[in-house]
Amino acid sequence: MDQPQAEYFASIAAHMPSKAKIILCSAEPGWLYTDTNIKSWEIMDFALGITSEARNADGTSKELKVPILLSGDTHHYSRYEAKDGVQFVTSGGGGAFLHPTHHLEQNITVEWLGLKKSLQLGKIPTAKPGGAPSPACYPSKETCQTLVWQNLFFALKNWDFSLLMGAIYWLGGIAIAFRDQWDVYLGISLIQFGLFSMRKFDRLRNG
Repeated sequence: MDQPQAEYFASIAAHMPSKAKIILCSAEPGWLYTDTNIKSWEIMDFALGITSEARNADGTSKELKVPILLSGDTHHYSRYEAKDGVQFVTSGGGGAFLHPTHHLEQNITVEWLGLKKSLQLGKIPTAKPGGAPSPACYPSKETCQTLVWQNLFFALKNWDFSLLMGAIYWLGGIAIAFRDQWDVYLGISLIQFGLFSMRKFDRLRNG
C-alpha cells in the first residue's frame, strides 16, 4: 500500500460513523500465507491499523470494527474464525481450475495489530440430527484427498498430451545425441516452454 492509498483509506475511515463495521477485502488471503508471503498479511494489518487510529472531531476513537476479512485468489472456499468472532473468508471462484482444501491447517496464528490472534477453521452444522459438523471449506477435505490419487492416472486420462510430450522428449533426445551443444538445449527449452504456455492459455480460455 503506497502513501496515496493509505491517505485515501484514512480519509474514508475518518468520515465513517462511530462503531461502524467494515468488510475488509484483499486480493490474497494473507492469513493463509504467513509462512510463505508475510508481506501479504502485513498489508492487511496496516489497513487494520488505519481503522483503529480513526478519530472523531473531539479526538475520541471511532471504535471501528472489522468483523469480516474477505479474499479470493485461491480457487476454493474456506472460513476461519477467531475467538472474538472475526471471520476470515476465502472465496475464490470462476477460475480455470479448483484449488484443493485438504492442506488447510486446523489452527493458524496471525499478528493482529501487534498481538497474536489464533484462528480456527470454522464448522458447518450438519443437517442430520446428532451428526458432527464438517469443516467450513469447499470442496471438502475428503473429496480433495480422493481427487489427489487420480494424479496417478494422469497419463491415461490425458493420453494425447502424454504422447505429445513423449514425442517432444524423444525428438529432443535425438537432437542432443547428434549435436550436444548449448544451442540445442536452448531450442528444446524454448519449444517445451511454448507448448506448456499454449496448453495453459487454452485451459484458461476454455474455463
